[in-house]
Amino acid sequence: MNQPLPKTKNELLQQINRSRLALEETINALTEAQLMTPNPHSGWSVKDHLAHLATWENGIVALLQQRPRWQTMQVEPAIAAQGYDALNDIIWQCHQQQTVAEIMDFFHQTHQQLLAVLAELSDEDLLKPYSHYQPAEARDNSDQPVILWVAGNTYEHYAEHQLSIEALLQQID
Repeated sequence: MNQPLPKTKNELLQQINRSRLALEETINALTEAQLMTPNPHSGWSVKDHLAHLATWENGIVALLQQRPRWQTMQVEPAIAAQGYDALNDIIWQCHQQQTVAEIMDFFHQTHQQLLAVLAELSDEDLLKPYSHYQPAEARDNSDQPVILWVAGNTYEHYAEHQLSIEALLQQID
């Protein structure tokens, strides 16, 4: 979100923690009804945003552990190749029947897994290319540092969805 890319793991963790804390402060005060109420335009509830964020973050955990990213996210690679709208639709469908408690557990557990994986990495590891972590996955920009994907699926993603959640809360209050 127009912030300079962190240069070290410590800077990355600071940005993740700052953005995550702001998101957590927003959602922690919500009732179950507020978490479940869908946006009249998009159909997404706060619960859906949290499931979405956790799924993408879970994909980053898999990426950094050199496990199949899309499989971990419960998305077929052919769907992933169709673009973000198709991916996000599948992710939304996968979590519709889950309860708020289940989504909150997923949201928190996935974040703890991410922090544990990041704790094992060095600054140099974060500068290795995406293709180092997912060599079988052909991407146009797979030679770019993996920190780009970590940033995009953590603090940048939290901030983006926090804005959407705040807008939704204004509509339903």
